[in-house]
Amino acid sequence: MKTIRTGLAILLAGLAVFLPGTVGGQSNADQAETNGFSNLNFEEGAPGTTPPGWRVSKALAAQGFSAVLVTNQPALGRQCVEIRWSTNSTVPPNLFANLMQSVDARPFRGKRIKVTAAMRDNATEAGGRAQMWLRVNAPRGVTAFDNMDDRPVKKTGWADYSITLEVASDAEQVTLGMMALDGATAWWDNVRIEELDTVATPELEALAGNWKGALEIGPISLRVFFVFEAENPRRVLGYFVSPDQSAMKLPLTRTEVTSNNVEFGVASIGGNFTGQINGETREIKGEWKQGGKTFPLNLVFTEESWKQRRPQTPRPPFPYVSEEVVFENQPAGVKLAGTLTKPAAAGPFPAVICITGSGPQDRDETLFGHKPFAVIADDLTRHGFAVLRFDDRGFGKSTGDFKSATSEDFSRDAEAALDFLKQRPEIGPKRIGFLGHSEGGMIAPMIAARRNDVAFLVLLAAPGVSGEEIAIAQAESFSRLKGYSEDFIVKSRPLTREMVQWLRSNPTAEEVRAKTREMEARTIPLMEESDRKLYERSKSEREASMEIGLAQLHSAWMQFLLRYDPAGDLVRVKCPVLALNGELDQQVLASQNLPAIATGIRAGGNTRVTTQELKGLNHLFQPAKTGALKEYGEIEETFSPAALDAIQSWLQQNTL
Repeated sequence: MKTIRTGLAILLAGLAVFLPGTVGGQSNADQAETNGFSNLNFEEGAPGTTPPGWRVSKALAAQGFSAVLVTNQPALGRQCVEIRWSTNSTVPPNLFANLMQSVDARPFRGKRIKVTAAMRDNATEAGGRAQMWLRVNAPRGVTAFDNMDDRPVKKTGWADYSITLEVASDAEQVTLGMMALDGATAWWDNVRIEELDTVATPELEALAGNWKGALEIGPISLRVFFVFEAENPRRVLGYFVSPDQSAMKLPLTRTEVTSNNVEFGVASIGGNFTGQINGETREIKGEWKQGGKTFPLNLVFTEESWKQRRPQTPRPPFPYVSEEVVFENQPAGVKLAGTLTKPAAAGPFPAVICITGSGPQDRDETLFGHKPFAVIADDLTRHGFAVLRFDDRGFGKSTGDFKSATSEDFSRDAEAALDFLKQRPEIGPKRIGFLGHSEGGMIAPMIAARRNDVAFLVLLAAPGVSGEEIAIAQAESFSRLKGYSEDFIVKSRPLTREMVQWLRSNPTAEEVRAKTREMEARTIPLMEESDRKLYERSKSEREASMEIGLAQLHSAWMQFLLRYDPAGDLVRVKCPVLALNGELDQQVLASQNLPAIATGIRAGGNTRVTTQELKGLNHLFQPAKTGALKEYGEIEETFSPAALDAIQSWLQQNTL
């Protein structure tokens, strides 16, 4: 649950940059010149015109962006190119001025090329910057890409900048470009392209194989792999993969090995790793930098494969009907896209609407390669239920703005799903209910509290107490997992409560940093020696988590959650309720929330509530050792069969 953003939301918001970007809105269909790059010194063409051989996309030109030749202070020769930001005040903030040229990749195939250019800009405003970019395309997609996102240009004087990429043996196109971002004007001159030696050095050959590490971000642990493979006896290529997020192999755009030092660049996500290698122990101790944040990252050589195994993910053909649907939350103007599965037999069927946990989620609630809602929908549909699962607003194929929405807004989206299913002839209109996980389990009672046509609720790891109480319990749970003493946890509880309550005042980032320093000074004296050692070792981790949390603190979602208490809605729920929690859930504790849910519902006179704590299961209802968040991606099972049976049998008794 994204509660107080110390849980899964740190992964979703803080590391969302682990997704490769694109530049210039171009595709593999870019026209490529067959004669190689031209006009690299910008001496051809008249001042005030786009340099011959280069282009600005029609879409960017229509928005007022331009790139023209100028004679003002070139780095070399009589003129250079000036990349001009648009003066159009309505230009979306995610656009950029861009000049580019594409050529046939065949002359460069199997080679390592280095592009160097003189660059400068007038980036006086915060965020303003210039970047060169280079991309290699093959029939299988982008094989190499670097846009200098980890080292943008912010200098007013001329200086040389370089990009080095490997050109795959099946490459079709190489595209070179320069862009100015966030209001900057930039100048470019004296571009040089050289072919580098591709012979694999002994140092690089020694890296061959899999190197595994883990990025620790708060309670989250992400496995990462650097993999080096021999393309031929004289050439070693590398790629990066974070299997807990995606199976996508991102090519290394910079691999430097000097003495015992290594540096790996992954430009497509703005990531860079530097470290020192120990040849005897086959370890590399270093740091990962991305998005302005630095994380400790140590790698070890391993025979372990990075590939995910998710044996429960449903595979076609299915013995039921699966239909793509779209419905609308009309007051909000949001269209929700989803999948409706239903038995192949004749209806009407009882129906289950799935509500995802926090963070932008797709219809399958995909996380760490797991697809729990796909697994649940498959199981329930095979047992006679129709199941509707849908992408969150602003995510997947759904429209709307996720970032500005609160749990209340999400409840209105799910309510629209109820109205949609009631109009379907194959669905029994009086037998439609909700299954919500984590925050979704908090949202479902909101709907049932204001509508009497909700047939049932299945609440999975759902909060039964306020966001404040959840946050405090979660903080203590994570502290225990890290090894802090129980004495310290108890003594620091009043300070934790004070901090959580203070965050409800929606303080500024600087106020939070100042308050954190104050709380640290009051907390350290409460620690035993072992606690202090743990605290010191986690300094960089805490700093990274702080910056991620600050970025989310002022969201409408966070401020709503800090103030919301589900008790007011639980007391108005009149339909049958099943509430399940894993015994090892460290995010929404079973001992804290299951009794609160039962008490809240019964306080309104509704005795049809069943609660069950499932032994050995975590927040995602996986069989776990400790329930720590870092186990989520490592566990192969997506959703416990025992939990599936508990849901299915209860629904059979309460809906059929």
